[in-house]
Amino acid sequence: MAEATNEAALQEQNAQYKKDLEKAQKALTKAQEQYEKEVTTLKEEHSKEVVALQEKATELQNQLTDERQRSGDLAADLNESENLTEELQTKLKRAETIQAESDTLIVSDGTDDYKVLLKSFKFKGQGYKAEELKDNEVFVQQLVAAGVGFLQKIKAGE
Repeated sequence: MAEATNEAALQEQNAQYKKDLEKAQKALTKAQEQYEKEVTTLKEEHSKEVVALQEKATELQNQLTDERQRSGDLAADLNESENLTEELQTKLKRAETIQAESDTLIVSDGTDDYKVLLKSFKFKGQGYKAEELKDNEVFVQQLVAAGVGFLQKIKAGE
């Protein structure tokens, strides 16, 4: 009988263990489902963040490309300005040298330089002094177009 009591106690204990095991399995399944749900939510949230970051990176890359292009354009403009400045400085030095070497007035029509061979002249019936041509490219252009003989074109290197 003691054996039967032991066996009954073991069976009862075994049944309790099975119940506990089922409870634990259900709790484990529930926890696993909750975990998978949280992982899915996190993936979705981070996926949105990753997409937003990728879009921002693309936008920044485009801005960088635009700035590089603008920088290149500005560098080209600067180079062109420097070349023009050098050219104008060369022309100015040439004109200053010519002016310093002679008492002759040098004028420009915006393209070429001319020596004024007279101190005064008449044009279209009106009298002028050579000094009036000094800063008046338009008037010099009119005189050159009219073919006056008192403006002598200065050749390069003169």
